[in-house]
Amino acid sequence: MYRFLAISYIVILSGIASSQSNDQFAARPTFHVQGTIDSMTNGAIPRVEVSFVGGNVSRTVVVDDKGFYQADLPVGAYTMTAAFPRSGLTKYTRFFRVPLPITVTLNGSLYATYSCDGVWAGEPTEEQFKDSSGGEDSFPFPSKDGVPLQLNIRYVRRERREKLLSYSSNGVVKRPVSVAYNLFALQADSVNYSPTDGIVRAYGQVMIEDQQGQTHASSAGYKFDDGKATRIW
Repeated sequence: MYRFLAISYIVILSGIASSQSNDQFAARPTFHVQGTIDSMTNGAIPRVEVSFVGGNVSRTVVVDDKGFYQADLPVGAYTMTAAFPRSGLTKYTRFFRVPLPITVTLNGSLYATYSCDGVWAGEPTEEQFKDSSGGEDSFPFPSKDGVPLQLNIRYVRRERREKLLSYSSNGVVKRPVSVAYNLFALQADSVNYSPTDGIVRAYGQVMIEDQQGQTHASSAGYKFDDGKATRIW
């Protein structure tokens, strides 16, 4: 009798746990993310590791011989990092948010690192070094759900003015300035960003990439709000 009651109790608890697990799964639908990781000089880069970290989720996939990757993740906000282990290539980092069970495409590029021989009066600060040697700037943008999004700008050369940041190449390294915000990205010969009004202004061979595909322009301006990039000219 007692054994029957104990077994029944275990079965009931298992049913409750299974129901809770199913409820949690139903509350976290998944989305599909895919794309390519390449190099400007060598095209697709096989064996690049692409990692997604967000909340309690951590997932790493490896691109195939064509540079393609794909993964299924619970909806939410993630930091995406693409890196080629033990190489002289830069990392690609991007923060994005997907609230619905859809398919999104996020492409990235890795660049060769280079040594910078700048001329400074004394030991340069980190920001002075980045002005001449390049790097990445990140700017937080508020969102309605309280999770701030980020505008990321990767560049070779930066000029800091009072109300404007100008990004471009230098006389040695020629590569586009890369801008990423949520599911939107662009590349251009030069980019101006105003922290005052939050507008990105891109000039020269502008390649725009969103979830509708790629478009090209000689110049373009964008504002950003709650995960959306809106073209203003």
